[in-house]
Amino acid sequence: MLMNLEQKKCSINIARIKIIKVWKNFKQDTNEKRLFAKIAGILTHIIYGMGKKHHLTELRKISNLIKISLSDKYIDKSSEIPLLKTGISIIEDIYTNQKDLLISHITEKKCKYNNCFKKISPPCEKSCPAGIDIPAFIVQTGGGKFKHALEIILENNPFPYVCGLICPAPCEDSCLRKTLDKPVFIRSIKAVAARETIQEKCYPKPNIKSLTGKKVAIIGSGPGGLSAAFYLAKQGHLPVVFEAEKELGGMLRYGIPDFRLPLKILNNDISWIKLHGVEIHTKTRINNIKKLFNNGFNAVFLATGTPFSNKIPFKGNERSNVISGIDFLRKINKGENPDIGKKVIVIGGGNVAVDVAMAALRQNALKIKMVCLENKNEMPASENELRTAIMEGVIVYNSWGPFYLKKNNLFEFIFCKKIFNDKGKFAPVFDNNKKLELYCDTVLVAAGQIPDFSYLENDTEINIFKGLIKINNSYKTNINGVFAGGDVVTGPNIAVNAIKAGKEAALEIDKWLMNKNKKKHNQTEKNLNFPEKIPCLKINALNRKNTKRAKLEEQNPKKRINNYLPIEEELSINQAQKEAQRCLRCDICIGCGLCQFICSEIGINAINLTICDDRFVFTDFTSFSNKCISCGACEKVCPTGAVKIIQKQNFIRTEFTGTFLNKNTMLECDLCGKLIMPDLYYKNIETRLDLKTKTFAIKPEAIELKSETPDIRKKTIDIKNLSENLRVCPACTRTKYAENLKKFL
Repeated sequence: MLMNLEQKKCSINIARIKIIKVWKNFKQDTNEKRLFAKIAGILTHIIYGMGKKHHLTELRKISNLIKISLSDKYIDKSSEIPLLKTGISIIEDIYTNQKDLLISHITEKKCKYNNCFKKISPPCEKSCPAGIDIPAFIVQTGGGKFKHALEIILENNPFPYVCGLICPAPCEDSCLRKTLDKPVFIRSIKAVAARETIQEKCYPKPNIKSLTGKKVAIIGSGPGGLSAAFYLAKQGHLPVVFEAEKELGGMLRYGIPDFRLPLKILNNDISWIKLHGVEIHTKTRINNIKKLFNNGFNAVFLATGTPFSNKIPFKGNERSNVISGIDFLRKINKGENPDIGKKVIVIGGGNVAVDVAMAALRQNALKIKMVCLENKNEMPASENELRTAIMEGVIVYNSWGPFYLKKNNLFEFIFCKKIFNDKGKFAPVFDNNKKLELYCDTVLVAAGQIPDFSYLENDTEINIFKGLIKINNSYKTNINGVFAGGDVVTGPNIAVNAIKAGKEAALEIDKWLMNKNKKKHNQTEKNLNFPEKIPCLKINALNRKNTKRAKLEEQNPKKRINNYLPIEEELSINQAQKEAQRCLRCDICIGCGLCQFICSEIGINAINLTICDDRFVFTDFTSFSNKCISCGACEKVCPTGAVKIIQKQNFIRTEFTGTFLNKNTMLECDLCGKLIMPDLYYKNIETRLDLKTKTFAIKPEAIELKSETPDIRKKTIDIKNLSENLRVCPACTRTKYAENLKKFL
């Protein structure tokens, strides 16, 4: 799919995308296609901050050349006429109507739409709520440098092992490897980096700034609260965490079963956070925020999450066998053994509902029926978690809403025709004439979660909107010095979003405490210099293309329902390193397309990039070698060093983000023995110039005429006779040419 024009506001960027479309639509390699490739390259240089003044002149010249070509096409009645007319209109528009904008892009590196010159991050990093430099930790893991990989992760996420097991991995949804086969297994590579670092010693110690003397109270010890504590400690402040429960972790500890997240791994990540200047108070319930300020705290961060299940309205929901799914998981994780009978209905379609259903099986229930409003495609549960539940025997009933739990434990549901209205808001529509009846011993409700605001009874001034704490863009509540973040602000969400909130809130609290006046931490900055990245792993083209996504081994479904052992095994070191080789290194190849445009412009067309959303991606690892002549043009235009031409002895090869794409022999000078150029490059020149048959007339002004010299205007010198069919370097060519010319004269 070509880039979405509606997402682009800058006229120059829109013009570039349209020109690329015109260029792509040429079926043959014609001079006109090459001209449009050049235009695409010029506009790409401009929007990436590499525009030069001469580009304006070049655009005008190319436009005139295309106009001349269009006149010829009319004579030939060519099918390319519509393409040429479209292309000319695009160029004329930006050169006449958008010239001021074009000039400001080139001379001032300014875009009034704030659409160009932006920091270019790989899609996986953009999609990671924590903002981890994913390609960097992948390449370090692939090279066996696990500690270095973990240092990169810990910069933005203090729960590396936890997230390596439970994160639904939105980064993988954005991974451009899926344009070739399947996304890189980012989540599991992260787990391997954490595991192997623990095996070596322990997580690396973070850099902590000098102590500031500022104290911050953090209410809640879930992923948001502990992340805020960690990053505040790094800034030199003293974070003090207050937790009402006996143990730290919040929903990570009490809402996720051991078969998803073993307590040993959770405790490891939490212990590491505690080691770095975080003060902890468990079994301590805070009931008055104002008193915290009176007791010497400079700021307060509320991270209490959404620990209660949402109460679903249906007849009979007050009965004793209707239990909160969250309370059910909490009891299990506290070591209790709740009896729920043999037949259980779970209401809900998300990941929590799936965990509740699978935990119910491990509590000796025999039949688990999971009922939700959503149809199969609308279910919020991750595909992988739902698959594991179904393998264990959980039966899913889609598009049914709870209506009436009768006294005989017969539960009546009515059909849900649709969940959302035309505006996308939750507004389920039911068909009361279509009903479903299911028998149950227990109903476990896991359809949504809500906060616990009982600790705010004495702080009624805090603004609560639609059941959640209201904050501004800096995580501030309406009370001075009180900040909030995570599920208590957004509603129930994935752990990594709470981690993001904790980290960002910590930075905002630090700015507020220290009166810093900086740009907002997530503000996009210009990135015109393309900073150097960690070198790529060296992989041959076949391995880069054909290595399939790693698969985690799982316990047998029939056996695992009898225990709380992890369902999935982790990747081995070897598997993780092979998986790392699948990464396309989109941090180095920024998808600008310049390499492809220059290759098309000179008529080689060896580089074939795929358009994905708003950028290009290189996946054509094997057919490249059939056309590439190793001319080096792609390396010259690449702004990031993603393409490299490497010469070793008498061979030259092209590397694309570490992948060896081809290998060409270097020609030797037949006279002096020096290496001249790649063999295929020479053959291309030979073909284009027709050197085997062409003769060259000597221009009179090239030599000094003598009176006895014959009329050389009619003389020609055969290039074969000059070179004697030798392949020679430029220096030897000049010498040989001079010798032959001397003989001729």
